[in-house]
Amino acid sequence: MSYNDPAYLAKRHGMGDCNGMVGKVSNILSQFIRSAAAP
Repeated sequence: MSYNDPAYLAKRHGMGDCNGMVGKVSNILSQFIRSAAAP
């Protein structure tokens, strides 16, 4: 399973000042991936 880092996408698409939301999305995706990859 893979995904693009939300911080990378925000920077690439010039989303401006959305660090708070990007951080939250990054954390949620990280938790989701860990859960999905757990045995």
